[in-house]
Amino acid sequence: MGSIKKLTLALLLGLGISASANAAFIPGQPITGSSLLTGGLCSLSQQTGGISQSNLTLNNNSASDCYGLVDIGGNVQDEIANINAIGWGTTFNATNFIKDDIDNNNVTNTFLGMTWTLSAPNDSNGQPNPAAYTLSVADNDLNELPALPFTVDIIGFLKAGTPGAFYFFDDVVINTNNNGTFQIAWTVGGGNGNGNNPGLSGLSLFVGQPQNPCTGPNCGGGVQEIPEPASLGLLGLGLLALGAMPRRRKAA
Repeated sequence: MGSIKKLTLALLLGLGISASANAAFIPGQPITGSSLLTGGLCSLSQQTGGISQSNLTLNNNSASDCYGLVDIGGNVQDEIANINAIGWGTTFNATNFIKDDIDNNNVTNTFLGMTWTLSAPNDSNGQPNPAAYTLSVADNDLNELPALPFTVDIIGFLKAGTPGAFYFFDDVVINTNNNGTFQIAWTVGGGNGNGNNPGLSGLSLFVGQPQNPCTGPNCGGGVQEIPEPASLGLLGLGLLALGAMPRRRKAA
C-alpha cells in the first residue's frame, strides 16, 4: 500500500469513516455540502435507516431505486447537487421542481408549460399505514407539447427530522390527477434504533424532461393538423394526372 493510500485510510479511520461506507457513493466520492457518509443505493443494498423503494409511491408505482440516508438542509440547490451526483442517468435542474414543506402546504409551481400543485400531510410519518399525497397538473397551453399524459423521470426527496432520502421513479406516467403515498422508515432519538419515526417536514419532486410526449387524438394537448377536404381533392387530382401520363405516351 502506497504512502498516500495509507495516509488517506488513516484520515478516514480518524474521522470514524469506514472504507466500505465511502464505497457507497455514486460516483464514488462525497457530495459537496452534504453528509452522505451513512448511506447509499437501495439497489446495491447500501442504504441505511431501513429505507426501501416502497417508502414512496407515485400512481401505484414504487420507486425504481432510492438513496440515503442523507443529511442536508432544506436548500433546493443542495438537493439538486446530490441528485445529479448520484448518477441516475437524468439531469435535473432547480427550475422543474415542486416542494411542499412544513411552511408551505399545498404549493403550486409552473414549469414545462404546466401548473403543478403538490399537497402532502406534513408532520405525518405514514406509520403504520402509508400517508397519502396528491399531485395535480394543469396544461396551460393545449396546442403545445408536452401534452398530458406523458412519461417522465421524477425524483422525490423525503425529509423528516434531520435526515432524508431520495427516491427515483424511472419513466412514470403523469396525468392530470396523480396520487402517491409515503412512509418515514427511519427513527430519531432514543439511541440504538429505539427512537420514533419523525413526521414529514418536506416532500420535493424534481421533474426531468418529458419523453414520448402524447400527440394522439385522446391527448389533452398536442393538437394534430388534419388535412382539409380541398387539400385532399387536389392531391387526388394530381395522382390521377400522373397515372394518365403513361397512357398518353403509349397512344402517341
